[in-house]
Amino acid sequence: MLGIRLEAARARGRQGGRPKAVEKTEPRNLARAKELYAAKQNTVAEMMQMTGFKSRNTFYKYVVNPER
Repeated sequence: MLGIRLEAARARGRQGGRPKAVEKTEPRNLARAKELYAAKQNTVAEMMQMTGFKSRNTFYKYVVNPER
């Protein structure tokens, strides 16, 4: 029964689940955030506002320490 509902939803163009990670949805914003961070001219809060990051943890995860 669940499979039928999922198929029907997919046929209507719906996709459930958690939104994609930052780098998959807005690679331009991620690249811009890395440039801003490297320039060291703005605060982290300002960079987050400019690039659309909502969480400081997410910002650090993708911009400051991407290899972790």
